Amino acid sequence: MSEIHSVLFDLDDTLYPEMDFVRSGFRAVARCLSSRVSVPGEEVFRRMMEALERDGRGRVFDSTLSSFGADPGLVHVCVHVYRSHRPDVALFEDALPTLRRLREARVRLGIVTDGMGAVQRAKVEALGLESLVDVVVVSDVLGPLSGKPAGDAYRVALDLLGARTEESAYVGDNPAKDFLWPNAAGMLTIRVRRGSEPDPGAGDTPEHRARHEVGGLLEILPLLGG
Repeated sequence: MSEIHSVLFDLDDTLYPEMDFVRSGFRAVARCLSSRVSVPGEEVFRRMMEALERDGRGRVFDSTLSSFGADPGLVHVCVHVYRSHRPDVALFEDALPTLRRLREARVRLGIVTDGMGAVQRAKVEALGLESLVDVVVVSDVLGPLSGKPAGDAYRVALDLLGARTEESAYVGDNPAKDFLWPNAAGMLTIRVRRGSEPDPGAGDTPEHRARHEVGGLLEILPLLGG
């Protein structure tokens, strides 16, 4: 670890699989709706998963309520339960050993993530990350225009760590927004690409691409110098 002294990580689909959070939230909503629509919770959950595949995440609750002939006003209850539930999520298998190795090497660690502040903080708590990193910055807390690829959250995290960009790395999964600012700032950028998932629909330029691409988190360690 001779050159890189600080590493910032994305959260969703980098340190844990985001779909686990979605399923966890849907199960919480299903438990809540079950008595209101007089349908077993597992059936409500199944309908939501079908709606997710058919209509996308933004229409899941509306579609599910409609399929049961339920009061469409219940969508606000669904959103509240989804966003406020305690997530049942777990880190990728390689996340904990990677973070521990970096801590042992005295590398300063941070998380820079988009999403609603309370929701992302709940994920961090459920994953046990607060004791593993030095700082967590959720762009939502900084204002509506501070989400990636804007640089606000990165700057705050680096400042709190007392880190210089040329001695720092950013590890993420989404070239559409994760690496544009870190690349321009001179940070080492590493994309974790698990499996053969397709690229997002934007960001296919040299400025958006990470300098390195790996198949798992443990593979970042040699790139950082150790």
